[in-house]
Amino acid sequence: WQQIKISREGQITDRFTHAIDQLGIDNPVVRVGGIRASERIAKNSPADRATIAYVLGAFVRTRAPWSVGGTTLGGDGSAATLSPFQLLYVVFPTWFAPVAVKVVQMAAAIGFTYLFCRRLGLDRLAAGFGGLAFAGSGFMVMWTNWPHPEVAAFVPALFWATERFLQRPSLRTAPPIALSLAVMLLGNFPAVVLHALYVLVPYVLVRVALTHRDALRRAVTVLVGAGAAIVTGVLLVAVALIPFALRLRYIGTESRVQSPSANLGLETLLTTVAPKSLGLSTEGPGAPYFGRHVQVETIAFVGVTTVLLAIAALALPRVTGTVRGARSVFGFATLVLGWATFMGGDLLALLQRLPGFEESFIGRSRAMLGFMVAVLAALGLQAVVERCWPAGRRQWLWAAAVVAGSALAGVAAYARARDRAAQVDLAGALRDGLMLPAIVAVAAVAVLAIVRFGPRRPATIAAAALPLLLVAEALSLSLPLLPNEDRSTVYPTTPGIDFLAANVGHDRIAAQDLTLFGSASGMYGLRHVTGHAFYSPTWKHAVATVDGNAFSRSGTFGFLGGSAEVITSPVLDRLGARWFAGNPGALPAGERDTIDAAESTCEHTVDLTDTAVASVSAEGGLRGLVLRVCAPARLPARAAIDIEVEGASTSARLPLLEDVAPGELAMAVPAENRSGPGTADVHLHLSDAEGATLSLAATPDGRVVADAVRPTDDGLRLAYVDDLVVYERTNALPRIRWAGSSTVEVDPLARLEMLAAGTLPDDVVVLSDDGPEGSRAAGEVEVMMDAPTSIEVDVAAEGDGYLVVADAMQQGWRAEVDGRAVDVVAADHAGVAVHVPEGDHTVTLRYRPPGQRAGVAVSAVSVLALAAAWLWAERRHRHAPIDSSDDPPTVA
Repeated sequence: WQQIKISREGQITDRFTHAIDQLGIDNPVVRVGGIRASERIAKNSPADRATIAYVLGAFVRTRAPWSVGGTTLGGDGSAATLSPFQLLYVVFPTWFAPVAVKVVQMAAAIGFTYLFCRRLGLDRLAAGFGGLAFAGSGFMVMWTNWPHPEVAAFVPALFWATERFLQRPSLRTAPPIALSLAVMLLGNFPAVVLHALYVLVPYVLVRVALTHRDALRRAVTVLVGAGAAIVTGVLLVAVALIPFALRLRYIGTESRVQSPSANLGLETLLTTVAPKSLGLSTEGPGAPYFGRHVQVETIAFVGVTTVLLAIAALALPRVTGTVRGARSVFGFATLVLGWATFMGGDLLALLQRLPGFEESFIGRSRAMLGFMVAVLAALGLQAVVERCWPAGRRQWLWAAAVVAGSALAGVAAYARARDRAAQVDLAGALRDGLMLPAIVAVAAVAVLAIVRFGPRRPATIAAAALPLLLVAEALSLSLPLLPNEDRSTVYPTTPGIDFLAANVGHDRIAAQDLTLFGSASGMYGLRHVTGHAFYSPTWKHAVATVDGNAFSRSGTFGFLGGSAEVITSPVLDRLGARWFAGNPGALPAGERDTIDAAESTCEHTVDLTDTAVASVSAEGGLRGLVLRVCAPARLPARAAIDIEVEGASTSARLPLLEDVAPGELAMAVPAENRSGPGTADVHLHLSDAEGATLSLAATPDGRVVADAVRPTDDGLRLAYVDDLVVYERTNALPRIRWAGSSTVEVDPLARLEMLAAGTLPDDVVVLSDDGPEGSRAAGEVEVMMDAPTSIEVDVAAEGDGYLVVADAMQQGWRAEVDGRAVDVVAADHAGVAVHVPEGDHTVTLRYRPPGQRAGVAVSAVSVLALAAAWLWAERRHRHAPIDSSDDPPTVA
């Protein structure tokens, strides 16, 4: 990052433009802020280009800097920005990068599961089946376009590398363990990493115990080597882990604490074979879904074919030649983790005492369940192909118990799902969701019968059909979820976004609900008050003061309502929220005259086809209208009402829903300046209706009946009305501003009450701790650089005071005044301030996450140590006599 500077002129240099063009970058976020190259990057050597690609990949993928009040770019490792997958967002155009990421994910999942299964002693068909089963599992598919499957895709790599080491322990075979774990940790989804380690540790213990039962010294050496490789993997990415661990001390995770009741529910077990049994929104508009939790957290698909083969793996004897212990560990771990996931209870309560379970929803365990069941299925396919069969009463009883237990679990899951479907009157959706799995189950049983009992040649052909059955049922789920949208829908710009991008500048936007989602509009450099991230506690408190229901859905997913109290909140003024983006169909803020449309009986109507006129009193200005729709209407997707008021500052447009129901229809009208005696004629035009009409209540003389919404003295100005309704909040303070004086309030609740009262003068900043009072003198600020990790401001102060930045920068940020280090103090509860003396000064704030230097040092030493150890072992191996006595049992 130090190789990239932010241009004061806000323009990208020609050299850097050439460099990013060579890399195929078309992402608009790269150009936000005017990034330019330093002299070193301008040389454009292959190594420099790789550096550019990696850094910009992190920059493109991160959502955080412009949402949630300036959450840091990811220098603390908390945004998965260091994951190698980010490079694909620079190598490929933005519209294609999600496809590339998914392809690499699937390739890693299939390839490493295949290699692991081969290490277990399985043939190519069984190993390939296992890879396909894991890559198409519910966790890997449902979380597409999130970093979660990027981490899960390397779970089989970790197990393959470990098994390879167990079969041939040496310094040459240990590094892949460390590298696999490091890649997973850089993806920054700790739950999946910890779940994998919780299974890997007993797997190693069992494998070593069975392999070296008579050689204690050898067993201890292997265990120490495996443990050292895992520790090394952690140390390799200390540059990300140490700052992230330190950041956990002050980010708000309390809302993520889990309880035993937070399980998927037994009915969800049915989705392992019938992913659409509880409904699925990908089936089209209005498709039912009646699962207990959101579907991305719920669908646990592995496939009927996979489940049948996994049952076979547990019921049939172990295949001769496969490694001992793998089936037992995976079978037991699947039972334990599966019970906790779908049933909860005391077992889940016990697991929730462990890191990775205590603050992460148990549904994330589907990553490990999908992998383990896929490996078991591969073992089962090998057993069926080699026609292993129970021998003796004990083996037959065990097989019967496995089959009976599996059948009982399936019946119980179906009964629970049936009851849930009946409660919401969706029994038909349940039946439809079971249709394809039932057909595949019949076909799979028939194929397995041929493989087990048929002649060898037909059996071989039939075995090859099993992966095809799996692919058929997997594609039924995954095709609508894979990156397959039209490229025009990838972060598309809209007129409203263009308006905001041209006007917001250094300030911030607050938005109503999901009208303008902060984490997405960050692609255009638009800073938000809310978004989807871990909030700084003080920022979260401020947002909750603005709207008490802001975090009612999720502690990390904040939303603001559209009420007048929220839009005009004085706390938003202090957060630098100059703009508020609302829903075009919502009632505009203001005072409504409920005299006509509210009481209309639709005795007289007018069909809005081309143009109609509504007349309202002009006294007090106009901010909106409320009409009455008298009959349902079906309109084209792009239909809208164009609104014009003679003498108004700007025109307006109201996009309409495709299905318009009878009732009130609200619209914003930016005619606040149209105030005076007499009436104001509002001209309404239905555009892009393709011959459809809208029946509106009217007066006997054919004018549309309308109630006016009047502006009040609320500090709002309607600035834009179309796909968004944008208010300029004229009372808002600049996000980066000068405050000539300060007041101190150490009590957080009292401080928030003081800010919410709105009685503080604009030139006063509220400090959380003692500090200089300030001279009350005026000052001017000029923002020279405003980047996610660095801010530079020129200050001309007539007396001492404070430079105030309304960002969540209270941790990890350092300040300098004319190159001299100064304190960064908490200000206005959620922001920061820097004390500046009288005169002309340059104030610089830079993000330096705690632990970053230590992390860099540890990672650098670890990389050098690992490389040196591997080179030494490699050199020693080349000069050693050939000894194949410890070769692994397979070629993988």
